[in-house]
Amino acid sequence: MDSRNNQSEADCTERTEKKLVEEVKIDEKDIQIIMDQANVTYEIAKKTLIKNNFDIVNAIMELTFN
Repeated sequence: MDSRNNQSEADCTERTEKKLVEEVKIDEKDIQIIMDQANVTYEIAKKTLIKNNFDIVNAIMELTFN
């Protein structure tokens, strides 16, 4: 039963993150910079930018130094 609760929590968190990513309006130039510098897809760049509170430098560092 515990594993179902964990899975349910993970599913809820994932749905919430996806909804946030869809709702947030971000400057496309910022996403393009991250894509170019870190060689990642649009979705990864956007998600990482949001995760890093819209700080382009931190987003690029997370993607390239980990």
